[in-house]
Amino acid sequence: MSTQQAAVIDLAVRTKLLLESVDSWLLTQPSLVTQEEGALARWVRERQQLADALARYMGQLGLERRVREPDIAAVLARLHGEPPAPSDPS
Repeated sequence: MSTQQAAVIDLAVRTKLLLESVDSWLLTQPSLVTQEEGALARWVRERQQLADALARYMGQLGLERRVREPDIAAVLARLHGEPPAPSDPS
């Protein structure tokens, strides 16, 4: 991992923690709309800025789509027209 990647990961982690904290606080508020203006409270806009920053950091790190390995039992059950077995929670 490069120094730049480590720095972006550090920023992403800190931003994620801030975002979760702001989300928790916002969800406890009685309303997210200001009574005076009937607009979203400034905290909602600032929260969105944190979310956008986190998305940029994640993009800089290079998100990759990962293909999930198929569950052979589910594939066979589907081929035989059987209902899939409950998934293993472990």
